[in-house]
Amino acid sequence: MKLIFFLFPIISIAQQESFKLCDNAFTDKWKPQYYSFNTKYPLSSEKLTEEVNRTLTYQPKQMNGFITIRFVVNCKGQTGNFEIYQIDNSYKQINFEEKYIEALLTFVKTLENWKIGTYESRKFDYYTYFTFKIEYGKVTEIVP
Repeated sequence: MKLIFFLFPIISIAQQESFKLCDNAFTDKWKPQYYSFNTKYPLSSEKLTEEVNRTLTYQPKQMNGFITIRFVVNCKGQTGNFEIYQIDNSYKQINFEEKYIEALLTFVKTLENWKIGTYESRKFDYYTYFTFKIEYGKVTEIVP
């Protein structure tokens, strides 16, 4: 699997070449959000926070702020088209260490059992996200 990274001032995008969106006629230009289909990830935020802290081997102690990883879940329950936003506690753009971002992105990619977005028996792609609150390198909260 090859990842392609695009870097912008606030956002970086990690795309998996093998990830394919489904053929959704009315969502070609607009993708619904996770709450449109009641597709919140099945594990609670508390359990996800415990799990990510257990798997992170690198926690830069001087880093504080928020990292949001936004992505698409397609009609097969696969994830892709990852976008990464990074801000400090004052909501100003910052850059966490790339190694730390990679670790969080890897964690998100390992999550399985995504709910499929359905409406009137049709399956749809949708956007979802995780925002990680970081305090001294440790994830203290994940939303939604």
